[in-house]
Amino acid sequence: MNKTISQLLGNTSVYTLGRLIPAIVGFFTIPVYTRLLGPYGYGTFSLIISAISIVSIIGTGWFDSVIIRFLSDTKNRSFNKNASTILSLISVSVLIEILLSILIILVLVRHYDPELFHLSRYAVPALVALSLFRPLMNFFRIFDKPWFYTIFQSLYSIVRFGLTIGLFFYFEPNVKWIFVSYSVIGILLIISALIYILRRIQPESFSLSLVKDVYSFGLPYIPLMVSHWVLNLLSRFFIEVHIGREAVGIYSASFNLVDQSIGILYLGMMLAFYPALVRLWDKSRADGERYMTRGLKIFGFIALPAGFGIVAVGDLIIRFLTSRDFIPDRGLLILFTLTILLVGLNQYLSKPFELEKKTHIIMGMFMASAGLNLILILPLLKTFGLNGAALSSCLSLLFLSFLLLYFGRKWMNYAFPVLLYVKIIFSSLFMTGFIVLIRHWIQQPVIQLFLAVVGGSILYFIACYKMKVYHELFGK
Repeated sequence: MNKTISQLLGNTSVYTLGRLIPAIVGFFTIPVYTRLLGPYGYGTFSLIISAISIVSIIGTGWFDSVIIRFLSDTKNRSFNKNASTILSLISVSVLIEILLSILIILVLVRHYDPELFHLSRYAVPALVALSLFRPLMNFFRIFDKPWFYTIFQSLYSIVRFGLTIGLFFYFEPNVKWIFVSYSVIGILLIISALIYILRRIQPESFSLSLVKDVYSFGLPYIPLMVSHWVLNLLSRFFIEVHIGREAVGIYSASFNLVDQSIGILYLGMMLAFYPALVRLWDKSRADGERYMTRGLKIFGFIALPAGFGIVAVGDLIIRFLTSRDFIPDRGLLILFTLTILLVGLNQYLSKPFELEKKTHIIMGMFMASAGLNLILILPLLKTFGLNGAALSSCLSLLFLSFLLLYFGRKWMNYAFPVLLYVKIIFSSLFMTGFIVLIRHWIQQPVIQLFLAVVGGSILYFIACYKMKVYHELFGK
């Protein structure tokens, strides 16, 4: 168990690097895209990406959990046949995505907005690249190759961004060049990843028995992930209709910056956490339950102070990276932060259902939460504007957290670390108080940000030490 925890922390650092580099690139892409495309152009890009996401969910998005759940034991005698079967199913799903995309473009987008219709033709190849790239990266996770994952993710972000900037300056700033870069770089990396994977798995014949298990486990993820899309991305389309596309650009840019700032810190751990949890759970339920508790503790230790920090200095970061047109008010920043934290927490709370293959139950919970969002979003948007859209998502995700926590413990008797979270919140408040004082005393933004990050982090670690957080976090 202790060896597994050490491996988790080691792999987490590598996976975090794999998310850190794309996040750093993302910090550069947002100011470049927002300044060159403006709020309206960035809003157009956000709408197309959101539409691509829903098609990708239906096609291959649900294979992430399938790969981890069915292929984590690479020493299993049926591994090669199972891996070959799942790769074949992914190929079929991509073909379905292409047909669905063409149908949506011809039937819906064509009559709604000629500009979106023109750009959508460039988005379809990008959709294919994204839909293949993500599940293939999960093979590096099951092979326990975090460095491969990190290198591929980093290359995809860096080279794609570089090609986009080159096309912007050679031709003109246009959303279509972003999708061209997604397609070209994605396809090249997909080919490289496939060559490695096929050498490792030694392809075998198709397994019909596995197909039934894969679809019975994986298909409930489609409405589940569609519900997740409703909770996180549908608001952009409501904002487009009721406020305008520039508001979509402002909302999306601010949300993306908060997401990358906080998500980068906890997502690296999740990438390492779940494969190890599956292996432990299959061997010993007791070890799996303790590992789940430890994972929740580390998540809180990393994510909660990041959330407090973003609320305290997020406006400074956004001001550096974008124009003043994109700076949200403090309320929107707080709601975005809570939303990202709840998204991260729910990834952990959903694991008991996945381990017990109760995906039909978790599907119902996500659908109920998405339904609540659909009920709330329009009246809140009309009443509070952009803050209302964010509040609707936040309340719906909080409702989902309660459902997952209450029902998930029926299958996994893990301990939710409430007391530890309280200690971490108090430590984070101590850090936030220091940042507020720094911003009051010092007016130079660069010095403000530097002292807030460095000094705030040091004070947070000291406060955690005084409150004996480390003993509860890493003790036996």
